[in-house]
Amino acid sequence: MTHKEVVQTSYSFDKLTPEAQAKALEVHREALRNDTWFFGTIDDTIIPVAEFLGINIDDIFWQKFYRNEGEGACFIGTYKYRVDATKKIKELWPNDDYIIKLAQDLQALQSAHAFNLEATVKYTGCICHKDFAVIESNPSNNQLDELLRDFMGWIYTKLNNEFELLSSEEVCEDIFLNNDYLFLPDGTLLSEEEYAK
Repeated sequence: MTHKEVVQTSYSFDKLTPEAQAKALEVHREALRNDTWFFGTIDDTIIPVAEFLGINIDDIFWQKFYRNEGEGACFIGTYKYRVDATKKIKELWPNDDYIIKLAQDLQALQSAHAFNLEATVKYTGCICHKDFAVIESNPSNNQLDELLRDFMGWIYTKLNNEFELLSSEEVCEDIFLNNDYLFLPDGTLLSEEEYAK
């Protein structure tokens, strides 16, 4: 039996050609779309804001650039009035004008309805977008439905901003260089198995 040894030349990211760097960046960004990086943003920001607004989230669905289905976010959960929501939101997120206004709008709407509005939010499983969420408000209230959809839009913005930061050329390059990633001349990342050879 004959053994053949294959020798591959590998490069750090900064030594790749511009075309190979572009390929490495695109592959990394694609991997981010399927990764779990967004759990930190959900746990650290989205869930706490939701709880102060009176929204109990069971699950969040987020989608970016998925085939022809577009982009968006929605959640499964429930909503009911939360005392002091606006005050707490202003204390904890004083610079987020959008979420402060949303809290104020929910407060005003609840006040006009004796603080009795509630809602259940479901996901149809089709397209991950606020317009495809099924909201059953009790009593039925289109304004409440729209405010909950506005919150889904805020979720999408938060996750999208985090994705754009993590997939930026500067951040990707730092990850590649600080972790000593090695690439083939065409920009393909060497796997762990190939590192060991």
